[in-house]
Amino acid sequence: MHEALETPFPISVLILAGGYSRRMGEDKALLPFGDQTALERLLSVACAISDDVLVIRRPDQPVLPAVSTCRIVHDLRPGQGPLAGIEAGLHAARHLWCLVLPVDAPGVTREFVNALLSVVPVAQAAGELAVITTEGVRTHPLHAVYHKTVEGIIGKLLINNRRKVLELLAEIPWRACPQGQWARTDQQGLAVHPCNTPEEAQGLRERLHG
Repeated sequence: MHEALETPFPISVLILAGGYSRRMGEDKALLPFGDQTALERLLSVACAISDDVLVIRRPDQPVLPAVSTCRIVHDLRPGQGPLAGIEAGLHAARHLWCLVLPVDAPGVTREFVNALLSVVPVAQAAGELAVITTEGVRTHPLHAVYHKTVEGIIGKLLINNRRKVLELLAEIPWRACPQGQWARTDQQGLAVHPCNTPEEAQGLRERLHG
């Protein structure tokens, strides 16, 4: 059994698993990676650092196996994309800071998460409301840590039919966790490897397992 990461503050973990997976053709949560599913790989990381792990799903999705270690939370606004999933997770979270991860990121490791969480105290001291993974000029707002108060800002965006997560970043102060920091233990970028199609999933399997 692995030793849990030391976190200087309580953290909730929100795993976004409510997408329609149209390009993948099957539920991404159940994609096999070695002897685990994508969801099981993420849960092994999440449960090592948090006592409050939430999996965000649509109300019409089937029940997931092997989720006794977490809570299932349903979208408050089904069909409005990952921003609505983040809103639902923040609403249900028990802690003020929430790590958000997409279910199609089985390359995420505890070392990657540790790098991300290490930036939170700096952001908090500066009055910033999020820490976002960046890769060069690209942002990964679904690999991020958000303060619970962001829920209200998301709600206003969605009411105005603004559903893009990048629009949220334009509305809040946030701090980057740059590639030079998280890639020290992930030089291949496996944590943020795209996994939207069967071909991308197979490519990630090959990189993860050789």
